[in-house]
Amino acid sequence: MKKKSFIAVSLSLMLLSVHTPFASADGAQTHAWTDKTITGHERAVISGVLEKLPDNERDNVVYINDKNEVFANKPGLIDDWKKAELIEGRTYAIDGQRVTAPAETIAPAAASCAKSDGPYRKVESKSGYAWYGGNVYLPSASKKEMYDENKPNGNGDTAHIYTGGVGGGQEVDAGFFHQSTNDDWAMFIRNNGYVYGPRFEAGQTMQMKFYVPANDQVALYVVGKKKGESSPISYTLVKDVKGWTKDGKANRIKRNTTIATTKGTHSGMFMKNVY
Repeated sequence: MKKKSFIAVSLSLMLLSVHTPFASADGAQTHAWTDKTITGHERAVISGVLEKLPDNERDNVVYINDKNEVFANKPGLIDDWKKAELIEGRTYAIDGQRVTAPAETIAPAAASCAKSDGPYRKVESKSGYAWYGGNVYLPSASKKEMYDENKPNGNGDTAHIYTGGVGGGQEVDAGFFHQSTNDDWAMFIRNNGYVYGPRFEAGQTMQMKFYVPANDQVALYVVGKKKGESSPISYTLVKDVKGWTKDGKANRIKRNTTIATTKGTHSGMFMKNVY
């Protein structure tokens, strides 16, 4: 298996103490989570990542290192992930659609975006935390719970439900964005580019967790039904991000819901039933 390189509103926040220990496994246990077709350097790299994750979060694991090389513990997972092409400003091209990313708000005082950035809700912790966990509901356009326009000939307005924060001056957004054409939600992470992955069904409640598995790394763990599947799966994305610390001292965690736009707050977009 070859690695891949990239070219280049009710909110419930639960911030938990960073001192809660994660169970760590030895090499033999982590190898058990890696498909036998993953060999050599790729196997050694992903096994090292798996050792830092809780047992229940090792089923489907993708890792993006600081060189934007992508590794996975199963064949096919790498193909889930792509880097979006930046068009201009905060607008990206994703699968033939215009997708607007949220405005970056690294300053502590920036708890709300300007009106031109679209409707926005945010909860942010003080420094000293290293993970967030909770359930999120992904609303459905087909159930008339939302409307956005990241579709062919649309204006690019894009609903996002996400977490992340700031560690060592490095801002991370990680969670889900809505894709209007198929009414589904794709995993994404944004730090030095916008990377997106597998799609999940709209109209379901999912588990979402963001944490620091090791210094200079962040992880997004989700549980839910992928698009077109009847049973839920767990999926973990790990990414190298300099400055994030496992002890949490340099980190601030956030939980956001927004309809990212460049058209202002009177564009006609809406989203409800989010928690």
